[in-house]
Amino acid sequence: RIYEEELGDVQRAEETYRFIVGVDAKNEDALQALDRIYAENGAHTALAEALRKRIAATEDATDEVDLNYRLATVLNRDLGRVDEAITVYRHILEDLDAQHEETIKSLQDVYTRREDWENLSWVLEKELEIAVGDSLQAEILGRMASVASEKLNDLERAVGLLRRVLDLMGEDAAALNALGNIYARQENWTDLVDVLEREVAVSDEDEMRLHIYADLGRIWYEKLRRDRNALESWERVLDLDPTYTDALFAMAAIHRNAEAYSELVDTLHRVIDVGSATLENNVLENVYLELGAIYDDKLQQPFDAVESYNHALDINPSSFQAMDALEKIHSRDSQWEDCIAVKEKRVLASQAAEEKIAVLLEIARMWDEQVEEKDRGVSAHSRILELDPIHQEAFQQLEALHS
Repeated sequence: RIYEEELGDVQRAEETYRFIVGVDAKNEDALQALDRIYAENGAHTALAEALRKRIAATEDATDEVDLNYRLATVLNRDLGRVDEAITVYRHILEDLDAQHEETIKSLQDVYTRREDWENLSWVLEKELEIAVGDSLQAEILGRMASVASEKLNDLERAVGLLRRVLDLMGEDAAALNALGNIYARQENWTDLVDVLEREVAVSDEDEMRLHIYADLGRIWYEKLRRDRNALESWERVLDLDPTYTDALFAMAAIHRNAEAYSELVDTLHRVIDVGSATLENNVLENVYLELGAIYDDKLQQPFDAVESYNHALDINPSSFQAMDALEKIHSRDSQWEDCIAVKEKRVLASQAAEEKIAVLLEIARMWDEQVEEKDRGVSAHSRILELDPIHQEAFQQLEALHS
C-alpha cells in the first residue's frame, strides 16, 4: 500500500501484492488491490487472471456471482475471448444464479452477434422465467417467436409462442400480424383468414383495414375458392374507399370466371363510374370493349353492345377491335349505313394508302350492293383517285356514274 499510495510506484506495489498472493493465494486484501490496479491501468489479461483468483478464493455466494460476471465481461468486451466469456456466463446461469439479469442480457447480445439462434432462444427462455407482468412476458414471447420463425424456421414453435402472447394480451395487433405471416408461409389459408378477420376487428386505421380486407378478398377467392366471401371482402374495401378500382377489377374477375355476366356488366359499369377521371385511357377502352363483347355474345343486347363499342372509339378513334365488332353487328343486322359509318372511321384511322383504298372500295360496293344507292359511292371512288390517280376500278366506276 505504501508503494502504491504514498510513493506512487504502481509497478513495485503490483510486484509486492503478487508476492503476497504467491504466499497466500486467498489473501483478499492483496487480490482486491491487484484487481484495482489492473482495472485502473487497462491490464485486461492480468485483470482476468486476478478475477479468477478472487473467484477461487471467495466463499461468499453473492461475490462469486459478481466476480464471475466481471470476468465474463472482461473476456467478452476487452479481450475478445468470446468462447471463454460464454462459458463463464453460462456457469453463472446454470450453477450460481439462474435469474442473474445482467448475465442474461449479456448472453443475448453475444448470441445475437454470433447469430447463434438456438442458444439465443435458450437465453430468452431464461429471461422469460424472471419477467414480471403480462406486458413484459408478452414482449419476450414475441421476440422468441421472431427467432423461431425467422431464424430457426420452426414455424410450429413460433405459432405456439404467439398464441401465448394472445392469451396474455388479448387481440394484440402485432402478434396477430406475425401469426398471419406464419400462416401465409405455411399456406394455412383457413387459419390465416381467421387471423385477418381478428386483425381487422382491432385495427382503428382505415388504410390498414383496407389492406387487410384486400388480403381477405384475394385469399378467399384465389386460395379457398369462396366467391361470396371474397366479394364481401372487396365490398368492405369499397366501403372504406369507393374509388378503389382494384377492388372492382378483382370483383369483375370473380364474376367473369363464374360466368355471372349480369353481375360482371354491373361491376364494369362501376369501374367506369368511379375510374373515368383516374384510369388510363387504354384501361377504360378495354373495359368498354369487354362490355361490348358481353352485351353482344352473352346477353344478346346488341344495342348496348354498339353503345359500348362506340364509347371505346370515343376514347381511341383507332380502336380497330371496336370497329371490327361494330361492323360485325351492323352487318349481321343489315344496318348497312351504320356499317358504312364505321368503315369511314376505319379510313381515317388507317395509315397506309393501300389500306385506305381497300376500305373505300368496300364502302363503294356496300352503297351499290347492300344499300342499292350506287351514286352515294361517288365520294369513296373520288377519294381513291386522290390517293391513286390511276386506280382503274375507281376511274371506271366514276366514269360509269357520270355517263
